[in-house]
Amino acid sequence: MAALTRAIAAFHAGDLDRAAALCMADGSPDAMHLLGLIAHQRGERFRAEALVRQALAAQPDNARWQANLGAILIAREAWMPALLVLRKAVHADTSMADAHNNLALALLEAGYPEPALREANAAIALKPRYAAAHNNRGAALQDLQKLDEARRAFDRAVTLNPKSDRARLNRGLNALLRGDFSQGWDDYEARIVPRRPRAWDGRPLNGDSICLYAEQGLGDALHFARFAAVLAEQGEVILEVPRRLHPILKQLPGDFRLIGTDQIVPTRWTCPLMSLPRLVAPTPERFTPQMPYLSADPDRIVRWWVELPEAPVKIGVCWQGNPTARGDGTRSFSLQHLRSLAAIPGVALISLQRGAGEPQLDGVDWVHALDGLDEDAAFVDTAAVMMSLDLVVTADTSVAHLAGALGRPVWIALRAVPDWRWMLDREDSPWYPTARLFRQPTPGDWDAVFQRMKDVLIEEIAARPLEK
Repeated sequence: MAALTRAIAAFHAGDLDRAAALCMADGSPDAMHLLGLIAHQRGERFRAEALVRQALAAQPDNARWQANLGAILIAREAWMPALLVLRKAVHADTSMADAHNNLALALLEAGYPEPALREANAAIALKPRYAAAHNNRGAALQDLQKLDEARRAFDRAVTLNPKSDRARLNRGLNALLRGDFSQGWDDYEARIVPRRPRAWDGRPLNGDSICLYAEQGLGDALHFARFAAVLAEQGEVILEVPRRLHPILKQLPGDFRLIGTDQIVPTRWTCPLMSLPRLVAPTPERFTPQMPYLSADPDRIVRWWVELPEAPVKIGVCWQGNPTARGDGTRSFSLQHLRSLAAIPGVALISLQRGAGEPQLDGVDWVHALDGLDEDAAFVDTAAVMMSLDLVVTADTSVAHLAGALGRPVWIALRAVPDWRWMLDREDSPWYPTARLFRQPTPGDWDAVFQRMKDVLIEEIAARPLEK
């Protein structure tokens, strides 16, 4: 035990090497647990999990160790395993504020806001000035469509911990969702993004060069690349985005240079793409500097037009985003929800789905799947297909942004509390004039979304002029 006591002292003093050596000499389950915490501190998440699980094998009812395992699982975003472990921990010992708070976070990420709110409240009852718990409470309230209460919770979290980027960001997302862009853009800068030297502050470029770099998903890059044309009128623009986007973004208006994320080009200024609205388009009136701002290759349009089925109404569909993206589990929906649209006489559905959702097409004969899409230029092929469609119906994915940027009619199916850019209580979008938004009335209710789509589509088809 003397070695373990010294190991604990060394751990709290920050001497991880000495603490680990002493734990190895001790060899007890307590030492194994501490080795797991040391590995966690070093960022060795999988090793940390294995070590703490090994300790728990000897003491399976140790609630504190269960809570620590839950924290390790959360650090690597293993939400469901964390949820199960933390639920067991708080059941065994209700006095651990951190365990309640971490369980709240796991429940939020798994899509259970009501129990998440209860756990956040339990953490706050135990520790009233617990900033992270107030932040999670706000996130749960927001998912429950209680945006004013959520804002107050985020305000409280920021007051308690002004250095909390997560709380500031959540407050910003809340403001943007409510249409409060002044507060929203400022707090949105708290998002975690690698900040580069010579950050642009919005001053006129006066011929200087600037690197605009992608920081989040492909859809985000498609969404905000529109502002490259604005800056191209002032100076030299370098647009740094994943190479997969290069073929489609070559169609952007203006004079600029595309580079990959593995390239470095010295420039006078740098700016992450998603900071551009704050600097050049802070209000909705300036969200659409030029629409549409992307176009499809004419030869590819012809190439894919001949592959499409004969039908009076051709609808491109996409139901699944990137499964590894945070929140995708509640943004995406099942292919089967689209079946009601396929049943409308004269309608043909054409799959625009790529990647994770494609296996849902197995055995499905009511969606036309296109063969031979160019994997290296999937967006330009998808853009070409869209130009021969009457409508695109999609989840909140990069396909929605591509259709909107092309100026194609697009219906976007949204969860009850959607991503901030779609705001609240409106069917249109200031970002994409050709988009129509269909929202869940309550969390998880996709049936109502697609019943509404079916009704509107039947009305619009019936209102079409008869062909002569």
